[in-house]
Amino acid sequence: MGDVEMNCNEALVLVDAVIDGEATPEEEQLLQFHVNGCDSCRRALYLNRSISTQVKNLEEPVPAPGLLEAVQTRLSSGNYDQSPLPGRKTARLPFWRFAAVIPFAAALVLFIHGIDRGNSTDFAGRSIENAAVKNTTILYAPAPVVAYSRPSSVSTF
Repeated sequence: MGDVEMNCNEALVLVDAVIDGEATPEEEQLLQFHVNGCDSCRRALYLNRSISTQVKNLEEPVPAPGLLEAVQTRLSSGNYDQSPLPGRKTARLPFWRFAAVIPFAAALVLFIHGIDRGNSTDFAGRSIENAAVKNTTILYAPAPVVAYSRPSSVSTF
């Protein structure tokens, strides 16, 4: 960091070092120079300092009475895989894992049965290829011209 200037990525690395007390006086001075001109890094320094202060002011947690004995008993018993907590014994797959398959299955059913603009068409006697060619005209129809026109004052990104 021999440069006088630094980018925000270098400054954010120094923010952590300064807060942890691991930065040299020169690095602290470089960070202070950068923070004087950069609002986002100044906010990051302020937030990290306040978080560090809050964490230092937290009380040390006190374990529940009998926790040490319960852990030692459990370790000596060898029952590591059995949970003492009540709950479901069987693992069931949630519905959302299968939800992604539903639209594809519906599209396949519609394609095979040849739904043509809401009218059911019987493709018996014709090959699947002919039915697919007939349906591609519907699938690849261009949008109306109205869909391409917008007021000039509206811009979307």
